Amino acid sequence: MKPLACETTLALCGLEPPEPMERVLAALRTLAADRFLTMEIDREPLPLFALLARGGYDYEIRGPLGGRYEIDIWRRS
Repeated sequence: MKPLACETTLALCGLEPPEPMERVLAALRTLAADRFLTMEIDREPLPLFALLARGGYDYEIRGPLGGRYEIDIWRRS
């Protein structure tokens, strides 16, 4: 179940790979169990989704909204 509170939002639009994925993975290492992370990015980060699933995370995608995706990520309970 998705936590109720967002811990941080990462604005990743315009960054070249692999920087967006590196920033997300670094932020997830310090993510509190009762919080989620929101990332904003200008493309669908398909390689990230497999890493999240293997790492025990769930996610919710909104978009594309005006050429941008918003993705919430949290630890699977």
